[in-house]
Amino acid sequence: MSTEPLHYVSQVDKRCGLAAFVDVETTGLSTRSDEVVELAIALFAFDRDTGEIKGIVDEYSGLRDPGRPIPGSATGVHG
Repeated sequence: MSTEPLHYVSQVDKRCGLAAFVDVETTGLSTRSDEVVELAIALFAFDRDTGEIKGIVDEYSGLRDPGRPIPGSATGVHG
């Protein structure tokens, strides 16, 4: 496994697959009362035969103000 940083790729070989890493940060663990405050997605190309990641195709990140303080228990998990 390579430890080299991933780079953007402008063209994706048709033999490559696409997948996404998704990271979600919330105000807590309750699906009823807690909210998403950060969402990050990295779309990447990978070699279908070897699984090797070829590079990042696109990315998105966004923040949302929950309108209330984020509890210490949540910031202790995601900073």
